[in-house]
Amino acid sequence: MVQTRYDVGGGEIVLHQLRDDFFIRDQIDHLDDEIMQKMAARMKISEKIGQHKKENNITILQVNRWEEIIQTRVAMGKAMGLDEGFMRDFLRLIHHESIQVQTKVMNRVEERV
Repeated sequence: MVQTRYDVGGGEIVLHQLRDDFFIRDQIDHLDDEIMQKMAARMKISEKIGQHKKENNITILQVNRWEEIIQTRVAMGKAMGLDEGFMRDFLRLIHHESIQVQTKVMNRVEERV
């Protein structure tokens, strides 16, 4: 519960600060939702890539592509003010999950009709 004490200087400033905090939290929540939606969309594409690799007998890990992604995305992140170590860790997590998704596709047994 927010209490505004008019007899103490700065009471209204505290109220405004709390409102700003809730607004900022709402923005964070919205961005987190967008990130999750983008990750889900990315993993659906990883599944399609896995199916393509399975049908064409291509190995899951494409080292040259992975190196290209690390190089370009880390540079992109740094240009946006993001820490290089954070970007590398973030990309590794995404890559790991993508490999997991593609592995599931590769190991899936297709039923013959």
